[in-house]
Amino acid sequence: MLQRFEAIYLRNLSNTKDFDVYMELDLSSNVLTDSSMKYLADIIRKFNGFSSLNISNLSKMKESGFIELAKAIRESSSLVYLDITKNNLSTTALQELFLSLAENYVISEIKLDLKGKSLPFGCSNYTLMSMYNVSINKEYID
Repeated sequence: MLQRFEAIYLRNLSNTKDFDVYMELDLSSNVLTDSSMKYLADIIRKFNGFSSLNISNLSKMKESGFIELAKAIRESSSLVYLDITKNNLSTTALQELFLSLAENYVISEIKLDLKGKSLPFGCSNYTLMSMYNVSINKEYID
């Protein structure tokens, strides 16, 4: 789990502008709370040192945590890869995620499964495939 001291440490790193090697952050299968996700979102907003974020299989995460993360992704200028598979994303969280992706010109690869949900209004498989390297299992799309 993301601890408060880690958040403070990474916030202090945000003052450094030169990154020779970007970090890959793998938080998959963790028991993150909504408040932990808010800390993580704040770090992503302020620290442009992550190139990859794996938040797959966060079984306890609620809608508000994913929405907060999606808003932070909008502001990230270093994140190029996002794995958000095996999560129960609400339609609202998906919509916020796709709105954020439309405004983020850095992310190029997304792993996502929708598990019976339809894509948000105005977003098609064709649009997604032309903009990003997206891994979506079609059997899950309405």
